[in-house]
Amino acid sequence: MEEFIPPPEAPVFQPTPEEFRDPVAYITKIRPVVVNTGICKIRPPHGWKPPFSIDSEHFEFTPRLQPLNELDARTRVKLNFMDNLAKFWELQGITFKIPNVDRNPLDLHKLFKAVTREGGFNEVTKTRKWVLLTKELGYENTSVAGSLRTNYEKYLYPYELFQAKNGKLKQRDALKKEKCSEGSPSPQPPSVPSTSQRAKYSLRHRRGGSVDQDFDLSETKIDPGNPEFKKLAFTCPGPKSACVVKAGADRTPVLAGKSESQLGKPSTESSLPVSKIDPVSKVEQLKCYKCRKGNCEDKLLLCDGCDGCYHIFCLDPPISSVPPGDWRCPSCVAKECASLYDSFGFEQADNPYSLDSFGQKANMFKQHYFNQPPTQVPYSVVEKEFWRLASSMDDEVTVEYGADLHSSRHGSGFPLKGTARSPEQEDYVQSGWNLNNLPNLKGSVLHYVDANISGMKVPWLYVGMCFSCFCWHIEDHWSYSINYLHWGEPKTWYGVPQAYAEALEATMREQAPELFEDQPDLLHHLVTNLSPSILMKNGIPVVRTDQCAGEFVVTFPRAYHAGFNQGFNFAEAVNFSLGDWLSLGRQCSSHYQVMRRSPVFSHDEMLCKMLAGPQTLDLVLLVDAANDAVTMYKQEEKLQEDLEQKGFVNEERMVFELMSDDERQCSFCQATCFLSAVQCSCSPGKIVCLHDLDHLCACDNAKKILRYRYTMEELHGMVVAVQQRAAYFKSWCDKVECILDGGLPEKPGIEVLRGLAEEGVEKSYTEHYLQDELESAIQEVEKLNTAANQIIASKHRVRLPNGNQAFDVDGLRMFVKEMETLPCTLPALEPLRERLRQIEAFQSKADEELVELTESLEHGQFGSIGHLEQLIKNGENLDVEIAQLAELKHVLNQLRWVSETEAKLKLEVMSIETMKNIIKQGSGLPQNRAVESVLEKVKDVLSVAQDWEQKAKGVLKQRPPHTASILQQLLVKAQDIPIELPSLKGLEEALEKADQWKSEVQRMQEGNKYPHFSVLRSVLSNGRAIPVKLEPLIQLETRYASAKAWIDRAAKLLLKKSITNSLLESLLPRTKVTFPHRNSSKSVKKKSESDNTPPGNPLADLGGDEAMELEKIRIMEKEEIQYMRELRAENSQKVERDEELKSSGAVTSPVLYCFCRRPESGYMLQCELCNEWYHASCLHLTKGKQCSVEKDSRFVCNVCVRTRRPRLDGLVSLLISLKKVPVVVTEGLALQCLVERAIAWQKRAKQFIVAGTAGLEAVRQQLRRMEELKGNIRRWRAEAECSRDGKSTTSQVQLASSAGSVLQHYATELDHIRNSYAGLSVAKRSELEDLLMEGDLLEVTMDEVQQLWLLLQEDSECRAAFEKAEESCMDQEDSIMTFSEENLKKRRSTPLTNEQAPSKRKRRGSRRDSPVSPRNKTSDADNLESSGSINEGLDCSEEILEEDEGECSVSNCLQPMADQISWVQCDQCQQWYHVTCVGLTREYVEKLDSYICSSCQAEPETLCAGNARVEMNRMTQLVST
Repeated sequence: MEEFIPPPEAPVFQPTPEEFRDPVAYITKIRPVVVNTGICKIRPPHGWKPPFSIDSEHFEFTPRLQPLNELDARTRVKLNFMDNLAKFWELQGITFKIPNVDRNPLDLHKLFKAVTREGGFNEVTKTRKWVLLTKELGYENTSVAGSLRTNYEKYLYPYELFQAKNGKLKQRDALKKEKCSEGSPSPQPPSVPSTSQRAKYSLRHRRGGSVDQDFDLSETKIDPGNPEFKKLAFTCPGPKSACVVKAGADRTPVLAGKSESQLGKPSTESSLPVSKIDPVSKVEQLKCYKCRKGNCEDKLLLCDGCDGCYHIFCLDPPISSVPPGDWRCPSCVAKECASLYDSFGFEQADNPYSLDSFGQKANMFKQHYFNQPPTQVPYSVVEKEFWRLASSMDDEVTVEYGADLHSSRHGSGFPLKGTARSPEQEDYVQSGWNLNNLPNLKGSVLHYVDANISGMKVPWLYVGMCFSCFCWHIEDHWSYSINYLHWGEPKTWYGVPQAYAEALEATMREQAPELFEDQPDLLHHLVTNLSPSILMKNGIPVVRTDQCAGEFVVTFPRAYHAGFNQGFNFAEAVNFSLGDWLSLGRQCSSHYQVMRRSPVFSHDEMLCKMLAGPQTLDLVLLVDAANDAVTMYKQEEKLQEDLEQKGFVNEERMVFELMSDDERQCSFCQATCFLSAVQCSCSPGKIVCLHDLDHLCACDNAKKILRYRYTMEELHGMVVAVQQRAAYFKSWCDKVECILDGGLPEKPGIEVLRGLAEEGVEKSYTEHYLQDELESAIQEVEKLNTAANQIIASKHRVRLPNGNQAFDVDGLRMFVKEMETLPCTLPALEPLRERLRQIEAFQSKADEELVELTESLEHGQFGSIGHLEQLIKNGENLDVEIAQLAELKHVLNQLRWVSETEAKLKLEVMSIETMKNIIKQGSGLPQNRAVESVLEKVKDVLSVAQDWEQKAKGVLKQRPPHTASILQQLLVKAQDIPIELPSLKGLEEALEKADQWKSEVQRMQEGNKYPHFSVLRSVLSNGRAIPVKLEPLIQLETRYASAKAWIDRAAKLLLKKSITNSLLESLLPRTKVTFPHRNSSKSVKKKSESDNTPPGNPLADLGGDEAMELEKIRIMEKEEIQYMRELRAENSQKVERDEELKSSGAVTSPVLYCFCRRPESGYMLQCELCNEWYHASCLHLTKGKQCSVEKDSRFVCNVCVRTRRPRLDGLVSLLISLKKVPVVVTEGLALQCLVERAIAWQKRAKQFIVAGTAGLEAVRQQLRRMEELKGNIRRWRAEAECSRDGKSTTSQVQLASSAGSVLQHYATELDHIRNSYAGLSVAKRSELEDLLMEGDLLEVTMDEVQQLWLLLQEDSECRAAFEKAEESCMDQEDSIMTFSEENLKKRRSTPLTNEQAPSKRKRRGSRRDSPVSPRNKTSDADNLESSGSINEGLDCSEEILEEDEGECSVSNCLQPMADQISWVQCDQCQQWYHVTCVGLTREYVEKLDSYICSSCQAEPETLCAGNARVEMNRMTQLVST
């Protein structure tokens, strides 16, 4: 809940009794001030207190009920939402309770608004925004997101669906269309729902059960002949609302939820729906409105509103069981929710009150609420509590307010005519501040409105209690209003100036748009409040004031105002309007036409009445009325000209003022017609103004009749008449202005001015400001004339007319000139001129006396002081101050100064300032020998002191400073000068600081260690500030200069020109604190001003300890590597996350890259170190540079490259030069660690480069061998194909057998090469990437970085080439297999013997899964048996295996690992071979039907035998097929 901030105070005025006589003139006077605040408070003069004239005993009224939290706009929106939500669930038979989240009640309205603003429940769930909504709803714990989703899905999601399908807006639009079709002219004031209607489904008003107490049992239609329903009555259709009526008892409805059988005896059957008309006979006719079926009767629900029948599983969403309470179908729910709180108004209390009874209740309420006497509660406490209650959802406080009580019925608090009991009361009866008289005063525009409009011309009464309030509003027709508090506790007001009226309306609509959708003219009904704090936050100026008893509050035109009562009080208010309101009143009438609101009176009619008597028109209104009349005439002329162009020919005069307002009201915009209107014969009772001609009817314009009050000529005459009177008034104004401005060639006498003033009074110009100025000028002339006569007649000194100063000669001369500038001539002017000539003659004589006295003083002849004083006294006896008197007094001052100064030089010890003041006084006197001699003495003493002071200041400011001996000499000289010397203390302090500094240097140089650069700089800073020459300072300056020179050299070598990084920042390892990688150009450019202690320097707090700094740098080196790994991983995941977001379509929160923090676009580069992607445009790369970067294929961003990155030998040279510097420099320590780290890395890199280069060379050899083998395979295969086609001379059987063996051998070797890649393994590549990352972290240029990178790139190329060659090898292998199968088909043509068949099953046995040797016959047999080969007799006999020694028959056996051992047996020589050693694979061997080793293939007979077996096998296969 927002804290209430009181607005500033409104202006308060307290007129004098003279000003208070005329209310209109006084309010006009203060208007320039109050127009900027909107409201003001006026305190009557002391003693003005009209008697309270209401008969309290017989005064009776019925107050309004004001629920405070429903008045606030925002709170009412929330309450309406909660009421609709509660009604929505209750109509479906479900009791609704507000859930708790995080131990506090959940703000369902805020949650609903937030979710719907994001697109609804499905959209929020799909985009996973529940966590974001927790922060928007003010929950710090984001784990409540699940609870928010669950509660929304349970309580609000069905309501969201309901709003989407059958929302309130649709119903409201339908109602509006219906109203428009019925001809409803304009929105009417809100109808006030009864308490029972509002409270029935209101969450904040519900109490107790759900029985409709207004239901009439007589309306129920029950068949009397049906015995089963004789004792039943139904409050509404449906079994859940049946009411039991006992025999002989009143037929009072009792809530029941079961059928008749259940009431009589226990029953296990479910309730069946009951109809109002013969339910038993019609129950079988009920069908579901959705599925149109009547089955599943126990699942049927009957609507308690429209008798609609639905299956519980046909509802959307379906429900699991019959609700326990009343149930409404979706259509009824939609209608009920659409009609709830369409309008809001105040209800009337049930019982009337008298003043006494209401006062007792009001005082008791306030006393109990604040627990203290009502009058002792501070106003600020009540104010804050009022606005707290207004914005509270939980605190329900309802107060009563006797508002808008007609004084014509209840009487007025002011005494009226015929009720005065004394002459004093008669004054109050006639007073203009009597609210019964103020609207009818001559200067008030409402004086020309005939009707006694209640509330505007006739006051209204207001009886308030604590917290009773009036909401934000403006007065009818945007008029003035005045409120007088007769008695009681104060009334607090708030006001907004006219200029911000539209801004206030816009803010109200923004804060509660739902209310204005229902009621666009909501602010016209005085039922909506909003805290002034919210208005001020939106830039709307608000003022406040506390109106106490006996005070007036005036609100100006179109000034929004609101307020509340501090306690029991009685006030009276009325409207009035002044001349300046006329233009605003016309604007308001136009506004009412747009809003289609009925005006209180016709503005044109009121103005025409003013124009009818221009001679009697009040002068204050004359000019404003003339201007408004011209505007009215032009508008009417334009409208009638448009009518003529549209073809209107029928006209008829109509005296509109004789008609009632209802009869002449525009049927469309509700304006009260006066000047003109249009009617048609097709609808005689219908009339429209000229603005709404198109809304009359569709008849031809020639058939319509123009009704006019005045012809345009008559209207023009009225306007001209008032303009003529204004012209006469202007002529008088011109004469007065010409005389007052001195524009006449000859000045008139005072009689002419008096004549114009009398003319102004005669023509009623007294209220104009020129009349006041004229009278003021006459008063000024008379005042000066009186002063002139006094000067002439008086023998004593007189004063100026304003009484502030006495006349001197110049003043008298100016007074004469002022009289000459008067707008008229005066008789006393000439005598006054003669008096001035006499004073000038006396001045001449005084000048001669001064010359003689001055000459005597120059010669050292001093006259008597007494003679001089007597001369001055004689001059003062004159009536006018003379300048020569001042000169005589100066001579007297000279004599007195000389005597006093000589006495001080002998007796006192003065400061330099005192001496200067004496010299200043003497120098200010006219000089003579006496003054000059004394002045020289004083100056000599001061000169000695100033010379010493100047030397002392020079010594203290000297650079280079003086030695301590010179300062001591000055201290000795100061002892001989008897004057206070300001610099003496400074010299003493300088010597003391010099001694302390030397001691500090001595402590710093103790031991053999070099001083730290930061400590040395601090000591030098302190020494430079001491104004004494210090010998050790030169030595320290030399050390500091050498260290600074080294730092500058290092910075020049390392730092870039475009980057403002400090040297230490660039040398220290990167950490999260010292080097946050923000990917922002701002973070890169923000650097420290200092070159040694940058912000966040981790070494700054080590106190210059070298060992601790080194240890800290070592720690930072480790942190740098870990930090960079995390950063690389984080940036590497961006692309994956970006792809996921794009695939999911979540474009609202794309992944951001680069310095600019924007999504992916255009050509982008990835940093090799931090893995961040950058836009080429942000890097300012031209196309040529982009091609260069793309060609080099290596890019490191400017954020990662902090320095120039010089070569290592340059840094080593720089580090060696640091040894000559006798100062410990932090940058040097950082450079030392960097160099050591670079050397160590370089060593590791070289080792890796050597090993990696050798591996790549082996890969190249493998690639060359693979290409060679592929060539051999192609050659052998081609030769075999030629043999098959008969082109070769070699035997086909012999050549095919030889080619198959050779191809198998080559394939075996290719498979071996493919499985033994000699390049970088995955682990080695990872190690190489880490090593390359560490090299990039170092701010050093080393060739090994590029070599490592090239090694990595070359390995990638070799791996790609190897994979490509491997794919080609696989193709070759397939061709070999195809060739072998073709040969095998030929060999199978020769049948196999029984002895040869088992031998084929013995040669393939994989030992890869078993680490044992070939001698492990049982295990080997098991493995062979489980290998799943295509041959069934693969297990070897023990006799054959025992003869084998378990050694590979290949001479150069590769000695494979145990897990890689697989065996194959030659079909000819029966020798066993490792599959790897003969260049085959296990999978390939399992596919072979026969195998002949290379040795057997070399023997011709063996080839023939092998080919014969192959042919025999082929023939056997053909026979079996």
